[in-house]
Amino acid sequence: GKDRLMLRRTLLAGLTAVLTSGSAQAKPRQNKEVLAFYYGWYRPEAHWGDPGPLHTPAAGVYDSHAPKTVARHLTEAKQAGLTGLIVSWWGIDDPTDRQLALLLPEAARAGLKIAVYIENAATPDILAEQLLYLQTTYGHAANWLKLDGRAVVFLYDRVLQTLGLDGWKSARARVEKTGRKALAYIATGNGRKQIAQRAPFVDGVHIYDMAYYLAQKRGLAWL
Repeated sequence: GKDRLMLRRTLLAGLTAVLTSGSAQAKPRQNKEVLAFYYGWYRPEAHWGDPGPLHTPAAGVYDSHAPKTVARHLTEAKQAGLTGLIVSWWGIDDPTDRQLALLLPEAARAGLKIAVYIENAATPDILAEQLLYLQTTYGHAANWLKLDGRAVVFLYDRVLQTLGLDGWKSARARVEKTGRKALAYIATGNGRKQIAQRAPFVDGVHIYDMAYYLAQKRGLAWL
């Protein structure tokens, strides 16, 4: 079913995600997290329609905002051996923001960590506003994923492609001008070239799609 396909996709992505320090001198970290991307934006009236038997989730059509659904997903994540979820987030007052507010305390009760995956930001100002909002609203949560004591925020490739490195550096500088440096930024790097370009300007890099990275290792011109 669709939810099994999504689980395989997110589990594979989470298991293959890597945190690569921007510093070549950084020591390997001993504490390891097993994370999966979590897409909490499925609503019956918007996404399912009439899915038919081939695309109906094995557990049935669900609402990502339903407490019972959230509880089931968290139980399944814990049973699968995950230590946390990287939660798709589309902005302030977006439905994914409301879902995050529901998910975060429930994940704490389930013993799971949470980090946000910022999916979209049209300008450096918007991204800076989003980062400050996330830090102020959720960053204090005990189960927010931390790196060296700082709340972790993941940046999807679309954000960095839209803003470019200069736009990203501008957004980060605007956040840090407020005196708030308690965030750790993990960027997407889908190939050796992207990893090398972005690593010096973030706290870590993760691989979202292994196909790009493996293609480069085989000498294929994907990027």
